[in-house]
Order: sequence, then structure tokens, then C-alpha cells
Amino acid sequence: MFVYAYILMLLLTVLMCINLFIDSFKCPVKIRRILRGLVFLIMLRYVTLLIMCLKKSITYIYFMRPIVLLDILYIPLVILIMIFVFTRSAKFNFVYAAISGIIFFSLYIFLNFKILKTANPFYSYSFGYLIDLKSYSVVVAVVKVMVLILMLMLCGYFLRKSNIRRAGFCFLMIVILVMLVENISIIIMPKVMPEYLFGEVLLLICLNYMVRLFKK
Repeated sequence: MFVYAYILMLLLTVLMCINLFIDSFKCPVKIRRILRGLVFLIMLRYVTLLIMCLKKSITYIYFMRPIVLLDILYIPLVILIMIFVFTRSAKFNFVYAAISGIIFFSLYIFLNFKILKTANPFYSYSFGYLIDLKSYSVVVAVVKVMVLILMLMLCGYFLRKSNIRRAGFCFLMIVILVMLVENISIIIMPKVMPEYLFGEVLLLICLNYMVRLFKK
């Protein structure tokens, strides 16, 4: 049962990414470029997870290990771009975007450098090939929890401002809370699926809501 739900959610996220990539045409140029880059990373990760789930040979699986960890990079950046749009800021500050990108890219590279020394693929009869992160599975979850708490606090700060898209912020905060619950559950109990995807599906729905704001 879990395996079919897992594959279905992977397929759903890929289709949502394709739809987002097409709809992003209506966004302002700077936001469109960043958004398409982030959507490409999201789709790359989910296509990789789908291939690993269906693939019967270990060939090339080792090269897929860094892609599995891409959510460390793109989740905070997607949240930040939504925060920017929901604040209704008149100008997009590319410097802040670049600094945020460098910070989270550095975090992604650092964790990859540490994790990939010991992380190895293994085959599960239910879910295909998976990456065993060893003890770093909890470390990654803790890092995600800390980043998500920071994003939630940032949303809470802007929620008190006037002339914002309050519905967008409330939706985004619910998404962050769901992802927090998912990552905390990884820390305190065994995983029932290779990746908990419900939070990221909600994130893509929220991102689609943001994109459609530019079409009105």
C-alpha cells in the first residue's frame, strides 16, 4: 500500500513541476528565472527518486546520491521566494536572493561532503533502491527542522505587517508546520516510506498559488 502511494506522489510532484514551469511564464522576469531554476531542481530530485524506485540495476545509483539531498537546497529558497511575493514588495532584491542561495548551497555542499563518505545505496523489495544515510539521517532531519523553524519565524514576523497577502502567508505557515511534523517524526520514529512527500506536495500547491497571483 505504501509503495503505491509513494510512486503516485512522485508522479504527482513531477506533473506539478511541469505545470509550474509552464505557468511561470506569467511571472516577472527575475522571479521567473529563479523559479524555473528551483522547479528544475525539484523535478530533478523527484525524477531521480522515481528512477531509483523502478530501477532494477545498481548502475549509476551512486551518482544519484547528491540529487536525493537537493531538498536541503531548494526548500528554504522556495519558501523565501514565496515570502517575498506575499509581502507584495515592489522590487526584487537580487543581492538578497544571491546571498540566500550561497548560504543554502554552502550548507548543501557541506552536508554532502560529510554524508556521502558513508552513504551507500541498498535495494528494498518494496521501494527499489534507497540511500542509507546511516546516522546522518537524523542529522539531516535536525538541520531541516532548524531551517524550517527559522522560515516559520520569518513568516510570523511578516504576518504582522500591513498590505501583505495574509492568506498566502497562512497557507505557507501550514505547509511549513506539516514539513516540521514530517521531519520531527523522522527523528523520533522509524520511517514508513523512503521520503515523506506530503509536505512538499503542499509546498508545490502553495507555489502554484503564488504563481497564479501574477495571472490576475
